[in-house]
Amino acid sequence: MGVYFKVNEIRQDLNMAYQLMKQQDDLVKELYEIVEAHKPYQREDRKDIQEKFSDLKQLLVYDSLERSKRLTLLGAQKRDQLLEKHGAQNAPEVIAGIAGEINEHYNRRDTAKAKWVDLKVQFLKYSAENYQELAGLKELENMAKRLRADNVAQKVNKVYQELVDEENEFWVMVKKLKPEKHNVDKYNVMTILIEQKINLYKKQGRTDLLRTYNQHVRNCGGDPVRIEEGIQTADKYWREREQKTLGSLTQSAQALRQEREEGKAVIKRTRERGL
Repeated sequence: MGVYFKVNEIRQDLNMAYQLMKQQDDLVKELYEIVEAHKPYQREDRKDIQEKFSDLKQLLVYDSLERSKRLTLLGAQKRDQLLEKHGAQNAPEVIAGIAGEINEHYNRRDTAKAKWVDLKVQFLKYSAENYQELAGLKELENMAKRLRADNVAQKVNKVYQELVDEENEFWVMVKKLKPEKHNVDKYNVMTILIEQKINLYKKQGRTDLLRTYNQHVRNCGGDPVRIEEGIQTADKYWREREQKTLGSLTQSAQALRQEREEGKAVIKRTRERGL
């Protein structure tokens, strides 16, 4: 990869991280407003709520820094402490969990804005599931690249990008349902659609590639040598399959050219005979 493309990729990561941080920071403010609207509550509840919001805001910062590849060692350690506190593997999982808990407890969904907040929280749950899937696919892609299994790497990258594009499209759809443009039918449809997508994510993965890979890892008992051999075998299979496909296409093209040449020859002879 050239220097220009690497710099451009970093710039895109930074922009994505900034946009993500801004969007989620807005959601935190909206959730806080919903909680404040339910006063009074017990002092113990107040302390618990403040702690949840504190953890939520910290994790949003660490997640943004990690996505933009600017998370320091100290930041990673503090993030990991919060993940351990909440018994989670990654920041998006905790962010979605805390936001979901607050939303479920305090959001009555009785106004257009409250329903929009609810929709964004549901999107966070979907995004957290997708994050885990993308992480697994990226791990597989990196391993394939290291093994020079280019066919596997390309197929995994294609699936990875499709999931990224899907999440981006979903977020655009959610943003369009802002309160001033609220539509009950569209809100209900979007809620159902996000829920259906969330249900696609199983323990072993959503995509066929990741599920197959995870099953392969289990079958190998975690043996790295056997795991790598399986990836190389899959790469060889796809390479030979594509070569056969290309060979068939080449033969078809040659046959077509031959038919055209023969047709031209017949026409030429016919004209020479004056027919």
